[in-house]
Amino acid sequence: MLLAHHIEVMKNTAFGLIYVMGEGSTFNSTPSAERKLMLIMLVDYLQVQRIICARLYGWTKETQDIVANTDVVYLCTNLISKVVPHYSLFIVASLLVILCLTDTFYAAHLFKKGSIDRMWPLKVLRFLVATMVTTAFSSIIKWLMIPTNCLVTEDAPSFSVAVRGEGAECTPFAMPEVLATAPMILLGIAYVTFALITSHLSFECNPLCRQPGARSTGRVEVLFAVEKVLCTVIIYLAAYITSTAVTAILFAGSLIVFRAHLQVLPWHNHTINMLRGAFLSCVCWMTVSSFLISAFEAAGVQQETDQKQAWQWTLIGILPVAFVVGLVAVHRRREAIFRSLDRMRGDWESAQATAVAIANSVAHEGGKRIVGSSEAGGSGALPTVAGLPVAKKSTIYNSFFDPAMERKRAFNTSAEAVAAARILLYMRREDDVPFLRHVIARGLEEHPDSADLKILYITFLRFVFKNPVAAAEQERAVKSRLNTLPFDYQYVFYVVERKATQANATESIGFGNVTSMHLMEWDAGIARARKAHKTCVHHIKDFWRKMRKKSSHCDHVTQADLREMLEKLEKFEAAVRQAEAEYEALMVNYSSSYELIQSYAAFCDQILNNHRLADSLRSTMQEGSEGGVGG
Repeated sequence: MLLAHHIEVMKNTAFGLIYVMGEGSTFNSTPSAERKLMLIMLVDYLQVQRIICARLYGWTKETQDIVANTDVVYLCTNLISKVVPHYSLFIVASLLVILCLTDTFYAAHLFKKGSIDRMWPLKVLRFLVATMVTTAFSSIIKWLMIPTNCLVTEDAPSFSVAVRGEGAECTPFAMPEVLATAPMILLGIAYVTFALITSHLSFECNPLCRQPGARSTGRVEVLFAVEKVLCTVIIYLAAYITSTAVTAILFAGSLIVFRAHLQVLPWHNHTINMLRGAFLSCVCWMTVSSFLISAFEAAGVQQETDQKQAWQWTLIGILPVAFVVGLVAVHRRREAIFRSLDRMRGDWESAQATAVAIANSVAHEGGKRIVGSSEAGGSGALPTVAGLPVAKKSTIYNSFFDPAMERKRAFNTSAEAVAAARILLYMRREDDVPFLRHVIARGLEEHPDSADLKILYITFLRFVFKNPVAAAEQERAVKSRLNTLPFDYQYVFYVVERKATQANATESIGFGNVTSMHLMEWDAGIARARKAHKTCVHHIKDFWRKMRKKSSHCDHVTQADLREMLEKLEKFEAAVRQAEAEYEALMVNYSSSYELIQSYAAFCDQILNNHRLADSLRSTMQEGSEGGVGG
């Protein structure tokens, strides 16, 4: 039980840290921001392309040089290596990873304590995640592996030569090289773990977010991160399982990532989805090209220098075609979802029209007016309760005896239902909200056990449908089985609860759009102010208790007693100054909070004996209340 408690605390701390880190970031939804994100994706892809184009897979030096020179990060590091030793990049990467991990633990410690005085660790962590996990992830892993790089790259500067001198063999696991290799392995594991966790959880849970870089899930990005790690690390197995097997594994991994991207379409922005799909398609082509080249080399086919080079130029030249294929694949996937939505919309509108016609007919005849479309002679529309869709139960028994079940199914998988709902929402037409409810209800009807759809439904209830009561009911149903859900779904649930808490804190804090930083600042500030207020009361009570005791038992007061009473007065005055400072600091940002005004007015009455200020504060609160009623 104790271990489970510690795991739960660590999980909540990680969730809170990533949530606060993402919430504090500012982002302008502008074309320039979109172009910046595209540039970051391009830089990221070029690093992966360079790593895949390895000599060990059969690529020639000429091809490798051309591909490497397209990588901006490689060009910069190559220039640096001409000035400083190559292994200095290993030192830089190690220091960056240590800095990143240290800052993460320190920020987690501050978050756990609820300290908001030092927020610079979060800003540093946000910057490190943006650069080390998103932009330069592949290169940093490559730099970390410099001590063992000579095992897979013949012309790479050997770390053993730097340690032992010219002519030394590549022995990264011998003394003294192992003193760098062992920390390299530990830092690499820690860095990859950190990158995978942040990639998995760094996404926007609010479906209404319009940032170009916002995603609805981190599942595809974490798969891509795993693929990048494989591209860098699995090459060391080529000496044991052949380079053909290694490239086959990389090709299979790239296909899995590309398929997941097409299935989920994780980005909120369609242009970004298309661009990422195009780059993933290029990764697939580079891995299959490496597989073909290594297979031909193993079979001894086309190994003449001119033929080999021409063959490789041809494969590289097809990259633009692969790019276009990725664009088209993502676009066609979106168009297929639109066609499915159009069919559903036609059925839904006809069902609604039939229900209205029957209802009007019955009302005209003086009968009972039919409101629920499910009562309209099985028209196919879903019943509603309080304006919300209620999914009909789909059981194994019903599906077994329904031969037309597959033909009537709108979504083959729950992922299709989720993608359809998100794409319909991103059309940004408010008139589509009723139909959006129908789409989600249809998905829940066909896939009632889908955790993905249940979590999506909760987020839509909170942020889109603006129905916190129904959302709370769904949250209670999910919370009973929360630990059985995937890790990222638990994070979404955590974020939804935090958002609900922040929304409920609007009244006590006194303004809208409350962020977690506002809530932490408010909770910490009001707690300090109340503690100092209570301390003032205790000290003044102790003073008068001491005074009454001495006056009733003796006619005079000794010097020691006088000193003790003066100390109590000094403590009282110090507590008064602290409480007054805390209240005044809170009044700067939360002057419209009724809770704060009441506490501050009570402090002025009870401690400061400043009734005029207390009455002024209460009158301000009363004026605000009357203004709100009048408005």
